[in-house]
Amino acid sequence: MRISIISPNRSGCVSILDCGVTYLATYLNTRTTHRATIWDFTFRRKNWQKYLSDKFHGDSPDAIGITFTTLYEDYVRDTIAFIRGSLSKTIPIILAAFIPRSNPPLPLPWRA
Repeated sequence: MRISIISPNRSGCVSILDCGVTYLATYLNTRTTHRATIWDFTFRRKNWQKYLSDKFHGDSPDAIGITFTTLYEDYVRDTIAFIRGSLSKTIPIILAAFIPRSNPPLPLPWRA
């Protein structure tokens, strides 16, 4: 399976989540039969949609993974909306989340 992992951070600041994405992709590529690519928005805040579209069409993933933390919730929502609205209505999107909230509503109050 070809999986592309998105780091949706558009703040311009390097995050520890970016390291986690790299570790995950490295593990998938070296220890499994899956092929992982990384799509990092960190320094692409102005052209992230074009970047995402180019990567999507170039890599042709079978699934997309997105790192999720409440700090980047708006970025994640924007990313999913762009994927569903402009790239694919059917590609599986997998969220890897760390949500530090007291008594969060389950399931999360929005859908990918």
